Amino acid sequence: MGMGMMPAEDILSLRNDSACSFNCSYSKDDKYRTTDYNLLLGNYIDPIFGSVNVDIYAPIYFDNPAIDKTNGYEITSVELLLIDSSFQYGNKLPQTISLYEINDKIDTSYYTDLEWHPSETFITTLTMDTIYNDTTKYSFTGKYLDMFKDFIKDDSLYNITMDPVDLNAAFYKKFRGLHLIPDSSNGSCIVKLKDIQILIKANVYDADGSSKEVNQYLYVSTFVDKEDFVYFHPLVSFNLTHSQSIIDSIGKENQGKIYLQPMKGLKAQVKMNDIDRWLDSQKVVINSAKLKLPIEIDSRYPAISKIELILDDETIYTSQQLQ
Repeated sequence: MGMGMMPAEDILSLRNDSACSFNCSYSKDDKYRTTDYNLLLGNYIDPIFGSVNVDIYAPIYFDNPAIDKTNGYEITSVELLLIDSSFQYGNKLPQTISLYEINDKIDTSYYTDLEWHPSETFITTLTMDTIYNDTTKYSFTGKYLDMFKDFIKDDSLYNITMDPVDLNAAFYKKFRGLHLIPDSSNGSCIVKLKDIQILIKANVYDADGSSKEVNQYLYVSTFVDKEDFVYFHPLVSFNLTHSQSIIDSIGKENQGKIYLQPMKGLKAQVKMNDIDRWLDSQKVVINSAKLKLPIEIDSRYPAISKIELILDDETIYTSQQLQ
């Protein structure tokens, strides 16, 4: 009633349910790197992609200076801490990790160049226990222990009143960061670390000669970028034995199928082009929308329990439990 009197722009038409088609594709790169703050480390044997190795480039930064040197101090130890979480993928077997010092200055190619291979110096090999919520520790010795001691000893480089930006800019000239590489010969599992830290323990003396233990932490977590010094995110690098040929064969665009690899080693993309077409042709009000993803059962993998959808701007849209 009264339709003839209503302005045309206020008229809504009712249509039946409409299905939206999908274009499914994969990242064209056979080596995927992510700066998402998921510190994945280790390797496992995937039934489709073969050996999957995940290593971490980890720039290390001081927290606020904590050691007051006014009345004297003594560095007692410097430890690397690999702090495990409750998430693992694969068998719970120990991982052998090779630890390297990054020698080259990190710049934008650190994120953009898939073949960024810096000059490195081997430090040690350590065994990372894959026990839930465990912490693997390594005590620095020799020249690396001396490097930390000499840095803190120099008042022009480290003092209790320094701004963290100035402190880290000075430290970065001494130490670029760490590269953690799993031994691919013992493929077992991939571990999600809560954090990677360096803990410097020191006895700090008061004016009366008494002392207390003080902990100075360094983290891989990032700070606000500054004009005079840039803090770089940790970077996770995936290597797949059977990669591009398999991606090309199972992930052709417009086939409507896509392979979801849970460790973020393969970047899967789903595009809904019909939405753009609807918006270009008319004004649209969507009352409700449902995304249906039929799961093709594969006996080589356990059933999917959870799937996460990420918008292009990397904000989490929804997390839906699938039975």
